[in-house]
Amino acid sequence: MNYIAPGIPADENERLAELAALNVLDTTAEEDFDSLARLAAFICGTPISLVSLVDAKRQWFKARVGLDAAETPRDISFCTHAIADPDQLFIVTDASKDKRFRENPLVTGDPNIRFYAGMPLKTGEGSAVGTLCVIDRVPRDLSVMQREALVTLSNAVVAQLNLRRRLSRHEQYYAMLARVSARIARTTDIEGLCSEACHAGVELGGLRMAWIGRLDIPSGNVQPVAWATSKGRLAESMVCSIAIDPFERALASEAIASRHPRVCNDLATVSHASPGGVWHQHGLLASAILPLAVDDVLWGTMSLYAGRKNFFDPFYLDRANELAADISFGIDRLQKTRDIHYLSFYDTVTGLPNQAGFEDKFGTLAPQIHCGCLLVVGMEQLDHVAAAYGAGAIDSVLKQVAQRLQAHAPHRAIAALVRRRLFALFVPDEDPANFSRFATQHLAAALSAPYSIDDVQVGCAIHLGASFFPDDGKTIGALLTAAERAVQSARSLQQTFRFYNKKIDETTTVQLRLEGELRKAISRREFVNYYQPKIDLATGRIVGAEALMRWLHPERGLVSPAEFIPVLESSGLILEAGRQALGRAIIDYCTWRDAGLGTPRIAVNVTALQLRDQNFITDIQHELAAGKCDPVALSIELTESSLMTAEQQVRGVLQALREIGILVAIDDFGTGYSSLSYLVTLPIDELKIDRAFIMRMTTEPAYMGLVNTIISLAHNLNLKVVAEGIENNEQANLLRLLRCDQAQGYLYSKPVPADDFAAMLARNII
Repeated sequence: MNYIAPGIPADENERLAELAALNVLDTTAEEDFDSLARLAAFICGTPISLVSLVDAKRQWFKARVGLDAAETPRDISFCTHAIADPDQLFIVTDASKDKRFRENPLVTGDPNIRFYAGMPLKTGEGSAVGTLCVIDRVPRDLSVMQREALVTLSNAVVAQLNLRRRLSRHEQYYAMLARVSARIARTTDIEGLCSEACHAGVELGGLRMAWIGRLDIPSGNVQPVAWATSKGRLAESMVCSIAIDPFERALASEAIASRHPRVCNDLATVSHASPGGVWHQHGLLASAILPLAVDDVLWGTMSLYAGRKNFFDPFYLDRANELAADISFGIDRLQKTRDIHYLSFYDTVTGLPNQAGFEDKFGTLAPQIHCGCLLVVGMEQLDHVAAAYGAGAIDSVLKQVAQRLQAHAPHRAIAALVRRRLFALFVPDEDPANFSRFATQHLAAALSAPYSIDDVQVGCAIHLGASFFPDDGKTIGALLTAAERAVQSARSLQQTFRFYNKKIDETTTVQLRLEGELRKAISRREFVNYYQPKIDLATGRIVGAEALMRWLHPERGLVSPAEFIPVLESSGLILEAGRQALGRAIIDYCTWRDAGLGTPRIAVNVTALQLRDQNFITDIQHELAAGKCDPVALSIELTESSLMTAEQQVRGVLQALREIGILVAIDDFGTGYSSLSYLVTLPIDELKIDRAFIMRMTTEPAYMGLVNTIISLAHNLNLKVVAEGIENNEQANLLRLLRCDQAQGYLYSKPVPADDFAAMLARNII
């Protein structure tokens, strides 16, 4: 080599980190850079102009005029000489006579450089990342004006590069936060969440290394839990060496004590740092340590490291604090999930599975068996025991019942306390005859024996009811219902034990009696609307309401909808009751509108029978006209089963509703047939996620995944999503994190009468 190769800047590692942070290498041409290169060539009168970026082994041209090559090797680059002094214009008037360049292949061959002038592109505080240069094939020089213009244009290139970096940082950082948020929604362990956060910081946040440690309270030390580095194989050794470094511990202690981030944007200035120090070895030039707190209790820290100085500016620290907050929330949720898992599946007094645990164990066992018997134990006189000996006496009795059940339970049997005073025992592969003998000859005697309360023997009568799997039901819910009816029958007949008998079921008689009362209730207009608000999760404001039918019985007061709605539907009375509910909703809407309350749209539930009524649309239009009310007042909610009935007719009715301005929502989505084709083919505006998913999403990752999938699917189909049954802030926070649109549930308000809802609208707060 007969030419002089350019030197390497003292801060080469930091310079390359700065170049990488620009995220510009090997990108496509951009007019903002091309126009500056053309302008430089025009002003300087040269055939060639380049925006050149000097990488580790090459110089790459972001913009080029008059040159075909996209890059050249660094060791023959003129620009690498130019960046040696990042503040000065570098000029070579005749390269053929300059000993540094006269044997350079770029001089002796194509493009035959004779003249070169390059102004370094200094985007940070150290060396430049490249140059704006002009090149000619004949010796020459630049005028003072041309030199000043080249400097000015280089400043414009630097401005474009910095703008690009800021935009890229925004995209990367928000992608980093989105990645961690998504992991929070589906993760099942703290270590996995922390590992994902560290990798997101390195891969998307521009970090050289990140690690999360948990605070060991007795020692005050932070023990690494998860980590990630840009040098994957060295990750663990890097973390171990840095975690025990005195400066690292001191910085972590400050962050822990103050509960605020601690930053060092130039690790080279640390007093005990040396060229052979731990940070220098790994190219770490700036650090930030953020505290992680759970329920206002310090949990640990997240340590971030960058490969260039002054990396942690205010914007980055804001994003880092958001990341720390998300991680803290995720850790909090996972810890609570672990803590409440037992409470979710077991009764704390007896230690037996509760109904959820019973269903879980039965679900595992059912595919392995052909039949089985479910026994329900009805405990009598417990209220008398509590009155005589105190509420704690009931717990004592329940514990003893649990012990006796477990002691007499056959092999593979499952004992549970499905409700506060209702025990259940499932015995697999047992026929009714054998089970009847077991229940009457052994179990009944054991459970009827006196119970000890404070050394006093107390009698407690019992009644036993049983159902047979699979004849009486294939699910725990169905089997329990049948067994409870058997208990009621045993109690009414004053017998100790009875098997469920479908022929003696009194449901039909009760239904007929209730149907007669409902006919009178409709004629007397005893049905009223209660309203439950729908809350915008982003703003916390009321944006809608669901009208819920209630029966105001003159003697019984409010009757549960679960008691009369099924009878209304099976008897066909739902047509008139539903017509009254629609009319009442429109009247209430107009009342609130006329009072200037900013009335939200009211959702009214509709059944398949109503949709098939040929007067359904006409009745709605008549009620709207009577109230001088715009269709914007209403939306219609219907279940998936309604959609599955007479599809073509339903499609026509829904389309007609849409045409007059009434929105359509699917209620209890996920619990029916959940055919995705209906979401695409039917005119639908909104999905309401069933409360069963919401109740279990905070404790069961599978349900969290289902909710996340439903929300994403709905949004992809331009549907709004409403979550039902929100009962606590954790559910609301998770739904907000998953970008659910609206929420409805007891966290905000139970269904209330029209006057109470009007007061809510006046405040528009819950």
